Amino acid sequence: MQELKEQNVTKPKKKMLKMSSVRVSHEAYKKATVLLKQINQKQLGRRVKFDQLLLHLLEKFSEQDCKKLQEDSLSNSDKLEKKYREYTDKNGPIKKEDFYAFLLEKLN
Repeated sequence: MQELKEQNVTKPKKKMLKMSSVRVSHEAYKKATVLLKQINQKQLGRRVKFDQLLLHLLEKFSEQDCKKLQEDSLSNSDKLEKKYREYTDKNGPIKKEDFYAFLLEKLN
């Protein structure tokens, strides 16, 4: 009986996955496959795979690219909040209503 308990105590090790799936938009998928077809139009050498292309592109990814994507992800309300924070850091605390009034006066 004790032998059975000792056998059940050890847990099987989980296998480490070497691959994982990533969801991409249909447009991104089409662009990647078109690019891969273009890359793989060669007479010699093995086929370039999607993960090789992705790793190569990620190595070329710069800080400027990161900042551009961060800016592009901001909604208009996020941009307004960002301007409000910049204004209060520069000019001291102010109510949002007063800031909006300031912006409206600036437009007129």
